Amino acid sequence: YERQREARERKRNLLGTLRALRQAAAALPDAVVVLNRKDRRIEWFNEASQRLLGLSYPRDFGNRFGNLVRTPRVTAWLDAGAVEPLLDVPGLGEEGLRLTMRLIDYTPEEQLLIARDVSKLLHLEQVRRDFVANVSHELRTPLTVLHGYLDMLEPEDVPEWAGMLAEM
Repeated sequence: YERQREARERKRNLLGTLRALRQAAAALPDAVVVLNRKDRRIEWFNEASQRLLGLSYPRDFGNRFGNLVRTPRVTAWLDAGAVEPLLDVPGLGEEGLRLTMRLIDYTPEEQLLIARDVSKLLHLEQVRRDFVANVSHELRTPLTVLHGYLDMLEPEDVPEWAGMLAEM
């Protein structure tokens, strides 16, 4: 009886740990999908997967990920082994999203597919590039005028300015 009680206690502890891990994964803002390694059937996914990847609970459980996500880039990436992360993929759920995807070996039988929304990061990078381009343009215009005036000045005309003119 003692061994049966200990086995039940271990089973309760394991189930509690599993529940806690699933709750933690469900709370992540990134899409987390557990795939069967052999045929890439979906075994589990979190709520963010519905928003980012367009998966639907419970309809998509047991379906092949490649059959649900038919984006050629994603399919080719998975077929090639998904060794490197896949960067800047159009969102498969909500409109206008940009994703990065990574496939991680999880157990001998399972893999984790992680998809992260990078739309805001890409937008901020574009804003930064635009800002740098605008600043460099705004600085170049007056500097071009100054350069023109400096080219017109001859150091021989004003010898005491020769050093400064050469430096400028």
